[in-house]
Amino acid sequence: MPKQTHGERQDIIDALDPEVTRVKVKDEFGHNKWRDKDDLHDKDIVILKGDGLPYVMKGKPGRKAAPPLKPVNDSVAEHVRQKQVVLESDAILRTAKGKPSSGEVLDHVLVGLADEAASLSFERTSAEREGKETSHISMRRVSALKAIGDTWLKRKDQLSHTAVDLESASFKKLFSFIMETFRGALSDTGLRPEMIETVFAKLAQRLADEWEDEAKNRMKRD
Repeated sequence: MPKQTHGERQDIIDALDPEVTRVKVKDEFGHNKWRDKDDLHDKDIVILKGDGLPYVMKGKPGRKAAPPLKPVNDSVAEHVRQKQVVLESDAILRTAKGKPSSGEVLDHVLVGLADEAASLSFERTSAEREGKETSHISMRRVSALKAIGDTWLKRKDQLSHTAVDLESASFKKLFSFIMETFRGALSDTGLRPEMIETVFAKLAQRLADEWEDEAKNRMKRD
């Protein structure tokens, strides 16, 4: 394939139809590739067909997305609209989409499971008043309660792993930096060095004894 100067390549690109998004090129290693027409590499050579025109692609690569199916009638359309409103207001779905790695997802799942378990309890009570069989409802509620317990344990385990580790090297570095900042702030107020040392001596006394245990207890409180 004859070499192309940068100017010749640019003339080819400039002559393309505006709808063209990608062109076929040969890269510096001799491999044929499709490139975005506005993102060619320095050593790319645009491959030309026998008629002197480049191989091009219009639109985004890959299969075209299937068009959404339209509701068969107005009643179905209204049902779809109402469903979409409910989905958009659903806390679990909204959190899972926005912050999928957040612990809030499990929080919302717990609430949802508890709501279902309460609903099943109401169904069972209603069935009992009407003299109907309730064992199947009870089994469903037992399953819901088990799911609540499992989810709660997962959330508790998650919280224990995200708690601040006071023994970690990273926390000790952070605490040291906080102390340096505090010392600097005291110095900025004009306190004499001996007064600053007195303050830090008192602070050291407070940090001794059971301070670490109390700090851990404070972090565990809701």
